[in-house]
Amino acid sequence: MKRAGFLHVAPQHAFRVLEWSQPIPNDMIVGHGLIEKAEHREFANAILTLAELDNGKRLLYRAFHAERFQTTPRNALKPLEMLLQTARSHGLFSHL
Repeated sequence: MKRAGFLHVAPQHAFRVLEWSQPIPNDMIVGHGLIEKAEHREFANAILTLAELDNGKRLLYRAFHAERFQTTPRNALKPLEMLLQTARSHGLFSHL
């Protein structure tokens, strides 16, 4: 049910959903934009290769508590970026 620009998805709680997005990755390993793209790919390939080995799986689980790794589409965070831009345009999240 839609009222006053927000959704009442859980009326028993004291919060309101203002907006939602398509699914986005919840945990990511990312590299700084100043690192060469080739180095990004090399690191990603190393993680993915390590995740295929039994010893590598155990090591990665101990380091990241993740049971698997996969690549994400290039624009996987685009929905979140668009929501952040909208929030900023309304004076919210000025510190992000």
